[in-house]
Amino acid sequence: MAAIQLIHDTTIVTADDAGSILYDAALAVRDGRIAALGPSAQLRAQFPDAERIDGRGRAVFPGFANTHTHLSRVLARGIYEDLSPSHTPPFTGGLAPLPLPALSPDEERVMVLLGALEAIRSGTTLVLEESAGLDSYAGRSSIQG
Repeated sequence: MAAIQLIHDTTIVTADDAGSILYDAALAVRDGRIAALGPSAQLRAQFPDAERIDGRGRAVFPGFANTHTHLSRVLARGIYEDLSPSHTPPFTGGLAPLPLPALSPDEERVMVLLGALEAIRSGTTLVLEESAGLDSYAGRSSIQG
């Protein structure tokens, strides 16, 4: 029998069609997959030998997907919002040019790593990088310096 982890006494945002949020809930995980979800007391009884993880003061969310990002442009955070035309119909404007300094390949890689770490920290589990020159930083294992 596979080991089971039980995150208990937590809040679970299910992302189901009803938008359910479960309070004082538990989530059982077996082999990296959700095995059960429900009230903490019920799942503690159902899985008495599970490794227990106290979820008090925390919440469990589904992974977020960012299907359009530019990881190397973390320096631009807030700039588009300030410089671009209104993002309301009829959308006649375009995006303003980014007034960013030129980055060396290593600086760009650092920005990409920062963008990726911020995505992970926020619960993003899927990222689609929309950028030219990905080969200049993707696949390199370390910063040369």
